[in-house]
Amino acid sequence: MLPADGDVSENVKSEERKEGGGSGGMSGGKKAGIVVGVVAAVCFVGLAGVLYNKRQQNIRRAEFSSAARREFL
Repeated sequence: MLPADGDVSENVKSEERKEGGGSGGMSGGKKAGIVVGVVAAVCFVGLAGVLYNKRQQNIRRAEFSSAARREFL
């Protein structure tokens, strides 16, 4: 005796769950979390680069202005 069509599809679905197969992949929430994390990391690195560059400019400006004052006096 053959199983009904509904029974076969249920057996296939339960086998896919056991094996971890099926559509698989990551859920939408996991993908969104990864995207948010990557964007935050890129923003953090970019901000650190801007702050470092600004600090270097301030150091150069301070050195130049103090040297100019010494020559003037």
